[in-house]
Amino acid sequence: MRNDRHVSGKLALAMVQLRPLPGSYRYRGESLSSIIEAAVNEAAALEEAGFDGLQLQNMGDNPSTRRVGPETVAYMTAAAIAIRQAFPRLSLSVMVNWDAEASIAVADAAGADFIRIEHTFTGVAVTA
Repeated sequence: MRNDRHVSGKLALAMVQLRPLPGSYRYRGESLSSIIEAAVNEAAALEEAGFDGLQLQNMGDNPSTRRVGPETVAYMTAAAIAIRQAFPRLSLSVMVNWDAEASIAVADAAGADFIRIEHTFTGVAVTA
């Protein structure tokens, strides 16, 4: 773990939710640089609030599909790298909605610490 501020051995993580990415159903034309800037600003506020780590997710891309396109992997990788570079001491996790393989790819490329795998990969679904 990168962060040495916590004493209990437990991390307090916060979510950084990306705005809808190009190629997603809810995308409305915002530039990728603006989406990434908003994510970095959100991460800065969470670091200031004392969180030990961040989890980057593409919740703005709902509705989710079991597999994302290569553009989602590319855009999330760009956002994850920007957050990793801006906050190297914070733990970083990646969750690409419903796509475990994409989560692994983004996390590996960005140097993230771990991933979160959603229910569709494990075969269990409890949801609203």
